[in-house]
Amino acid sequence: MAAVVLTSLLSFRVSAQVAIDETHFPDSVFRAYVQENFDTDHNGSLSEAECEAVRTIDVSGTYDSYSLVSDLTGIGHFPVLDTLNCSYAEITNLDLDQNPVLEYLNCSFTGITSLDLSQNPALKYLDCGFTGITNLDLSQNPALKYLNCISIGITSLNLNQNPALYILICAGTGITSLDLSQNLALYYLQCNHTGLTSLDVSQNPALTQLVCSDNPSLTVIHVNGASALESLDCGNTGITSLDLSQNPVLDYLNCQNTKITSLDVSRNPALTSLLCLDTEITSLDLSQNPALDYLYCSNTKLTSLDVSRNPELEVLFCQNAELSHIDLSQNSALQTVDFQGNVRSVKVGIGDTYDLGQIEGFDLSRVTWNSNTEIEGSLLRFTTESIAYEYDIRLGGNEYKVAFTLKAVPDLAAEGQSEPMPFRAWTESGQLHLEGTEGMVEVFDLGGRCLYRGQSSVIPLPGSGIYLVRNQGRSQKVVNL
Repeated sequence: MAAVVLTSLLSFRVSAQVAIDETHFPDSVFRAYVQENFDTDHNGSLSEAECEAVRTIDVSGTYDSYSLVSDLTGIGHFPVLDTLNCSYAEITNLDLDQNPVLEYLNCSFTGITSLDLSQNPALKYLDCGFTGITNLDLSQNPALKYLNCISIGITSLNLNQNPALYILICAGTGITSLDLSQNLALYYLQCNHTGLTSLDVSQNPALTQLVCSDNPSLTVIHVNGASALESLDCGNTGITSLDLSQNPVLDYLNCQNTKITSLDVSRNPALTSLLCLDTEITSLDLSQNPALDYLYCSNTKLTSLDVSRNPELEVLFCQNAELSHIDLSQNSALQTVDFQGNVRSVKVGIGDTYDLGQIEGFDLSRVTWNSNTEIEGSLLRFTTESIAYEYDIRLGGNEYKVAFTLKAVPDLAAEGQSEPMPFRAWTESGQLHLEGTEGMVEVFDLGGRCLYRGQSSVIPLPGSGIYLVRNQGRSQKVVNL
């Protein structure tokens, strides 16, 4: 009887052996990896114990040196595998049906086009970015905390069965909507370069960082319920308004190149960085932002800017706005400032006088006029369309002169005339085309550098980018691709 039992046990042990051969592991590189790392008794096969000892497999490569593994067939022989990194490998298929306790999977930068995760309920970390995947079903992965599916071919993403999700990166996909109402633990969200038209994170109280920039179709963002939000990047989107009244710990805000016309940051006392350049805002109250370090408000319609209550300010860029002056006497921490291209329009005819007392805060004692400027008291005569001057902005309490310009704009309403019609501006074959302009045209890059000044209707552009075109008090932004 004992001999029969012993024979049965021996038969079981033999049947439990997995030969490390081409049949079980077809890929020679993977086979060698298994032989070297998991065949502990060096007998050319894997025992049940050896298979169950395998918890981690890393056959990944790098951006500069891809892994030569092209087939992971045989991975199902490791039933307790919890970590698999096959990123930057040449695989095109991945079968994980026999790995039920898998928690970590990185298959990014591979050639796989589909991924079945229905048998991996313990999965917590998934990076499948830069693959050919076109559909991603995560309904059987309730433990998922980290998801990176950047630049894959999906057009939809259902996360309703992933309540533990903590980090989500779905940038560069074709998704047009995103329901995050069931992801209350969400901490970080990056969904830039997608087809989103609206985004609601009001049900995500733990969210601290949101990157939804470079979504031209995105017109609505709701962040009211995201009370922990510290960083918001919604630049280069189509939003027209932004309510930040319920984001008290917001530290970083980028809303550049949007369609907003006003911005209220009075409820954001922790704000240190603000980028609102290339917008239509006409005013900006920073009196409740004492911690502000960096301010970028170039290419706006700001006619005044008060930073006297921002003692921590270190960098201030306000180029190509409509400022006529500024006082920086309370900003001793400032290290970098740039006000190039500020032109303030005033309603006055050429040959007429304008009372500078109408400009609030304009201190005549700080102005250095050109020798041919005609001024008597506060009355400035516009002998030309534009009058340039230097203004002492008292940087950190010290003398520091900056060039500004006042530009005469006829008061058409007073003269019973209609406002000028907008001109057309578009790009074609690397050239800027203009229609409906009158007289002098100016073209600026985003850095405020004047690239062209003249009266041509076809202007060569130096390369791709966003350009600002100005003509007779009118301005337009154009994109050259």
